[in-house]
Amino acid sequence: MAGFSPEDWTILRSAGTDGNGDPLPGGTEIALPGILYIPGTTREMTANAEQVEADATIVIPAGSAAVRPSDRLRRPGGEIYDVIGRAQDWGAEGVIAFLRSVTG
Repeated sequence: MAGFSPEDWTILRSAGTDGNGDPLPGGTEIALPGILYIPGTTREMTANAEQVEADATIVIPAGSAAVRPSDRLRRPGGEIYDVIGRAQDWGAEGVIAFLRSVTG
């Protein structure tokens, strides 16, 4: 089996929300190079079979930009993932983050 190849991802950091919880315009894109992507499970939503949830885990190199639970991440090719929970810092080994994408 071939090894995983690092990918260059992008953090899509929101500018926050207003008093009603609606997103504010703007935001920041932060480069996140050297990501190892590990695909996880996928599920079709029963209420709408056209909608699919896909889970993934990524390994972020130590010393990279910090990933926040409120961040979204863009994979090369355009897939967008939400960060699920708090990333786990493994010291010199890097940071593990759990992600979920919903399409359809």
